[in-house]
Amino acid sequence: MENKLQLTDLSCSYQGKIILDGLSLSLKNNEILCLLGPSGCGKTTALKAMAGLMPTHSGEIAIDGQQVNGNNIFVPPEKRNIGMIFQDYALFPHLSVAGNVGFGIRKMAKAQLGERVKELLALVKLDGLGERYPHQLSGGQQQRVAIARALAYSPQLLLLDEPFSNIDTQVRYELIDEIRDILKSQQMSAVFVTHSKEEGFAFADKMAVMDQGKIAQLDTPEVLFNHPNSPFVAEFLGKGVYIPAKVLSSTEVDCALGVIASTSEINFPFGTEGELFVRPQYFQLNQTGEPNAQVKHKTFIGSGFTYQMAFEQLSIDVFSPQNLPLAAKVELSVVPHHLHLFLP
Repeated sequence: MENKLQLTDLSCSYQGKIILDGLSLSLKNNEILCLLGPSGCGKTTALKAMAGLMPTHSGEIAIDGQQVNGNNIFVPPEKRNIGMIFQDYALFPHLSVAGNVGFGIRKMAKAQLGERVKELLALVKLDGLGERYPHQLSGGQQQRVAIARALAYSPQLLLLDEPFSNIDTQVRYELIDEIRDILKSQQMSAVFVTHSKEEGFAFADKMAVMDQGKIAQLDTPEVLFNHPNSPFVAEFLGKGVYIPAKVLSSTEVDCALGVIASTSEINFPFGTEGELFVRPQYFQLNQTGEPNAQVKHKTFIGSGFTYQMAFEQLSIDVFSPQNLPLAAKVELSVVPHHLHLFLP
């Protein structure tokens, strides 16, 4: 089966600055891909290039097996059969909800158009709201209208640019789950841009972490988080601390906190020295053990506390449900988990 989307060695620059640098990726049918990265990494430029809204200098783009960019070929945006959803919804304020949803549908009888709009509003859980106007809806409802409008003419590919950034935190992840279910039910392939790793984890089948116009790593959210291939990817997906360590065996390393076990094989020869990257949730505080660290700062976050621990010359962030007093001296250790060891 042809890939729904294929980018091959795509490059783009603006005012002498390289924005995309040999970007290559593919997207399967009914797959949701997240382009994730810090501001200026090129993720939005890549999305605009797929849509035909940004010129490229080299490389190729193919949608559903048909080349739309490269080798003196350029298919304009309106003929690429793609749907786009923006962070500001881009709804027409003078049109009703039904009018917005049906706006892009062409060559359909009025009765058929009405049924199609009704069907789409039911799909996005806006039954009975067709006569309302965008300003009468919540942010989440407006985004559902934008989804329905994008799906109205059955595009081959859906592109979403920061679609949840203007949604209240309380309803954001409920909406993410609902829209993901909608896209899956419609067998829709989608590319989704965000700077939020949490949104990417919740919405995407695969994630491409971008850095300076290139893909640093592309895989499932679980693999990226548990098996980052570089310090950049590890740090972007969650804070942690580096501790000098030495490989003792295929499942153990030695460091200032003692011998730490790995739940998966360590792919470095015995005796290799590197930097162990440990996230806050893998540290453990024991009030009855041999003290080796001290509480310097604490913050209550509802489900527990985040502590800033002083250990030798390091400042280590730790999460724990325990309520420890400031300046408390406790034993700090690391629970067995998949270890991230990076060479200097």
